[in-house]
Amino acid sequence: MKIVKTVSIISISLVGLIFVWFNLTTSILYHSEIKSGNQFIKNILKYKKQTGHLPKEDDWETLAKLNPIKPYENFYPEYRITDQDNFYLTFIEGFDPPYLQYDTETKKWEKK
Repeated sequence: MKIVKTVSIISISLVGLIFVWFNLTTSILYHSEIKSGNQFIKNILKYKKQTGHLPKEDDWETLAKLNPIKPYENFYPEYRITDQDNFYLTFIEGFDPPYLQYDTETKKWEKK
């Protein structure tokens, strides 16, 4: 009887932990990505203020200087320009969504 009680408690605890893990907020789950992404965004906006335009998507040298994350060190954000003044960063952690994305129009990090 004691074994059944112990197994039940462990099973319920595991289910509870899994439930909590999948329902954590984006800011907690992706804290390090958001922190480095915010620094990258600040660097891009500073570059735009200095030069008058956003860096080009294929200007790897400039983007490497602006990005605090070194390639292949961690999840490397994808940078895409949406229009003359806006862009988004996307952290892709595999082949399937959800992806963590920041859009300068909404100024929010969201899972897409």
